[in-house]
Amino acid sequence: MLRIFQPLRHRRTRILAYLFLIGEVLVGIGVVNYCGAGRWLVVPPNPHPADAIVIPGYGKTRTSRGFDLFDQGFAPEIWYTGWMTFEVSPAVKAAMEAHHIPDEVVHPLVTTSTWEDGREVAAFARQRGVRSILVVTDWYHSRRALCVIRHHLKGSGVSVSYAEAGKPYPNLETWWKKGNPNYGLVDLELKKLAYYFVRYGLPLWEC
Repeated sequence: MLRIFQPLRHRRTRILAYLFLIGEVLVGIGVVNYCGAGRWLVVPPNPHPADAIVIPGYGKTRTSRGFDLFDQGFAPEIWYTGWMTFEVSPAVKAAMEAHHIPDEVVHPLVTTSTWEDGREVAAFARQRGVRSILVVTDWYHSRRALCVIRHHLKGSGVSVSYAEAGKPYPNLETWWKKGNPNYGLVDLELKKLAYYFVRYGLPLWEC
């Protein structure tokens, strides 16, 4: 872990790095739970009709939910992130055929991280001239994904709503206890948010 911070020479960055490490310790001993960290990760779903449905990264539940929303008329097009090429993947192609979704409404964006998701979605939103997007992702990813996308869209006037993919979040009041199936998800997401604060200066107080 310390190797991550070896290239960080600026005083402010070093301070943020130390805060990140302290956060990891707090997560490990469960102290941050008293701040409702598990529940804080979850953004209440508020899906609204939009100009585009955005599905960050590939996932069966995200795809299914996004395509269902398309079928219901929530948006006229779908944007995917996470692909290493501009080609639609075979798995997505099969799902498109099952939902009878035409090729021309699906737009894959090349990204390798949630941070790049936000950057490319914002750029494509400006290119397409859209005024609203509907983000479809899992509950544990919702806080980080929405925060990053809104951060990159800041000042653009594009509104962002959110639809949850998959099952509702269970047992988050005791997420840190041994045996809770959500421990790994919550722990990893809190660490990633801390890293985004350190690495990119993501303003967590706006999340």
